Amino acid sequence: MLSIQKKFLFINIPKTAGNSIQNFLKHYSEDKIVCLNSLQDGVERFEVRNKNFPNIHKHSSLLDYYQVLSPDVFHSLYLEIFCY
Repeated sequence: MLSIQKKFLFINIPKTAGNSIQNFLKHYSEDKIVCLNSLQDGVERFEVRNKNFPNIHKHSSLLDYYQVLSPDVFHSLYLEIFCY
Protein backbone atom coordinates (compact mmCIF):
# COMPACT_ATOMS: atom_id res chain seq x y z
CA MET A 1 0.00 0.00 0.00
CA LEU A 2 1.46 3.29 -1.14
CA SER A 3 1.12 6.96 -0.31
CA ILE A 4 3.42 9.29 -2.17
CA GLN A 5 1.79 12.26 -0.48
CA LYS A 6 2.33 10.88 3.05
CA LYS A 7 5.59 9.19 2.01
CA PHE A 8 5.01 5.59 3.05
CA LEU A 9 5.09 2.17 1.47
CA PHE A 10 3.63 -0.90 3.16
CA ILE A 11 4.58 -4.30 1.75
CA ASN A 12 2.05 -6.98 2.67
CA ILE A 13 3.59 -10.45 2.76
CA PRO A 14 0.81 -13.06 2.26
CA LYS A 15 -0.59 -14.80 5.35
CA THR A 16 0.77 -12.27 7.87
CA ALA A 17 -2.46 -10.49 8.93
CA GLY A 18 -1.58 -7.56 6.68
CA ASN A 19 -5.27 -7.04 5.76
CA SER A 20 -5.86 -5.34 9.11
CA ILE A 21 -3.01 -2.92 8.52
CA GLN A 22 -4.13 -2.24 4.96
CA ASN A 23 -7.66 -1.53 6.19
CA PHE A 24 -6.20 1.09 8.53
CA LEU A 25 -3.80 2.57 5.95
CA LYS A 26 -6.49 2.92 3.27
CA HIS A 27 -7.52 6.22 4.88
CA TYR A 28 -4.02 7.63 4.26
CA SER A 29 -3.13 6.06 0.92
CA GLU A 30 -3.85 6.89 -2.70
CA ASP A 31 -4.59 3.18 -3.19
CA LYS A 32 -8.16 1.95 -3.27
CA ILE A 33 -9.55 -1.24 -1.80
CA VAL A 34 -11.64 -3.05 -4.40
CA CYS A 35 -13.59 -6.28 -4.75
CA LEU A 36 -12.82 -8.04 -8.00
CA ASN A 37 -15.19 -10.99 -7.64
CA SER A 38 -18.17 -12.15 -5.62
CA LEU A 39 -16.00 -14.08 -3.14
CA GLN A 40 -14.38 -10.86 -1.97
CA ASP A 41 -16.45 -8.99 0.61
CA GLY A 42 -14.31 -5.84 0.90
CA VAL A 43 -13.42 -6.47 4.51
CA GLU A 44 -11.64 -9.81 4.79
CA ARG A 45 -10.96 -10.44 1.13
CA PHE A 46 -10.09 -7.56 -1.13
CA GLU A 47 -7.57 -6.33 -3.63
CA VAL A 48 -5.62 -3.07 -3.64
CA ARG A 49 -5.36 -0.92 -6.75
CA ASN A 50 -3.80 2.42 -7.68
CA LYS A 51 -4.87 4.09 -10.92
CA ASN A 52 -1.36 5.50 -11.40
CA PHE A 53 0.29 2.08 -11.06
CA PRO A 54 -1.97 -0.54 -12.68
CA ASN A 55 0.56 -3.38 -12.30
CA ILE A 56 0.75 -2.96 -8.52
CA HIS A 57 -1.52 -5.16 -6.40
CA LYS A 58 -2.16 -6.19 -2.80
CA HIS A 59 0.89 -8.44 -2.49
CA SER A 60 3.32 -6.60 -4.75
CA SER A 61 6.95 -6.98 -3.80
CA LEU A 62 9.46 -4.30 -2.97
CA LEU A 63 11.03 -4.93 -6.37
CA ASP A 64 7.66 -4.32 -8.07
CA TYR A 65 7.43 -0.88 -6.44
CA TYR A 66 11.09 -0.15 -7.17
CA GLN A 67 10.47 -0.81 -10.87
CA VAL A 68 7.47 1.53 -11.20
CA LEU A 69 8.45 4.44 -8.95
CA SER A 70 11.07 7.01 -9.81
CA PRO A 71 14.25 6.64 -7.75
CA ASP A 72 13.64 9.98 -6.00
CA VAL A 73 10.13 8.97 -4.94
CA PHE A 74 11.13 5.45 -3.95
CA HIS A 75 14.00 6.62 -1.73
CA SER A 76 11.83 9.27 -0.07
CA LEU A 77 9.36 6.71 1.30
CA TYR A 78 9.17 5.25 4.78
CA LEU A 79 9.12 1.51 4.19
CA GLU A 80 7.34 -1.05 6.34
CA ILE A 81 7.38 -4.75 5.53
CA PHE A 82 4.98 -6.77 7.63
CA CYS A 83 6.14 -10.36 7.82
CA TYR A 84 5.59 -11.81 11.30
